[in-house]
Amino acid sequence: MLGSSFVGRADELEDVRRALQTRRLVTLVGEGGVGKTRLAAEAARSMEPESDRLVWVDLGRVADGHGVRAAFEDALRADGGPGGFDELLDRLGPEPALVVVDNCEHVTPQAAEHVALVADRCRGARVLATSRTRLGIPGERVVSLRPLGLPDRDVLS
Repeated sequence: MLGSSFVGRADELEDVRRALQTRRLVTLVGEGGVGKTRLAAEAARSMEPESDRLVWVDLGRVADGHGVRAAFEDALRADGGPGGFDELLDRLGPEPALVVVDNCEHVTPQAAEHVALVADRCRGARVLATSRTRLGIPGERVVSLRPLGLPDRDVLS
């Protein structure tokens, strides 16, 4: 996915990067297929200093709210560390990290609950979520993503 070129979203990418510098929770909101996941991946790739940890939580494969905790645990334990959700959060704690939580829309209440716990307990972490709707967490900064427009006809000729 990241091998392809990234065009047409430079302004939105800069908005996300700026928002993550001043806020610990940013949610990319837009309709399905608009490019939220792609923009989040590009933002993560462009922002990740070598000392920061990147955690990608994919909720797209979660069937219902009951699978959200397991998705967070799997993503947090990706570096091989054992433990449940609470132990994994304690270990992440003050570490600088970018936690991307993708596809929150079909499990919004449970996703919001877990994102709030990460933001509260992991003081070094910033969270970038993608969803069709805002999560409704205090302190959340929403960046709206609209479909890319077609170029002017003169540009096409």
